[in-house]
Amino acid sequence: GDPIRLLTDEDLPEGNYTGVRLRFDPDDTDNAFVIDGIGSERTLSIEDGEYADIDFNVAEDESSSESLTLTLDLRLSLSANEQDEYHLAPVLRSIPTDQAGAIQGIVTAACLSEDLGENAPAVYLFEGQDVTADDFDDGQDVEPFATAPVLLTTDQFTYELRFIPEGSYTIALACNGAEEDPTTDEDLDFQATQNIELDEGETLQQDLTI
Repeated sequence: GDPIRLLTDEDLPEGNYTGVRLRFDPDDTDNAFVIDGIGSERTLSIEDGEYADIDFNVAEDESSSESLTLTLDLRLSLSANEQDEYHLAPVLRSIPTDQAGAIQGIVTAACLSEDLGENAPAVYLFEGQDVTADDFDDGQDVEPFATAPVLLTTDQFTYELRFIPEGSYTIALACNGAEEDPTTDEDLDFQATQNIELDEGETLQQDLTI
């Protein structure tokens, strides 16, 4: 979805700020819930996420301007158990807004169908080139930097990875991306793996074809 503004014109103590994380009011977390794909209300437990790296300074009695975009990767943050009880452990990343790039493209693969529910494929992005793609599994192997679902738009299957810093990456398609559970190790079927280079502020068109 579109970005929403969380903070603006905040008074902050002087110092160097190096991390940010998403926290929820503990007085409200008992009322949290998830609406699933069939409209049922499911129990949701929430924990504080890990810190995302940031870097800016606030001087005493001086105004400064920093524009940061925080991105919550819900595919890597939300999990469910066999009783359809959900758990949210926010996976957050941060980037100066004026440095953010994007990667988007058309996906062509035999595993795609108009029913993107339980069979929904996903695109995974990894830092560095020639990376052996792996799911998000609490550090057992390489972890994805970002993920995005494959969507049916008009008559094409597309994806978009937004707010990505410049750098070298490996990108891959997981045909069974809906099987991702951030708390366990899955054997995702990664295909169409490619090396890419993203420049600062660039929107890179990278189609994935099997």
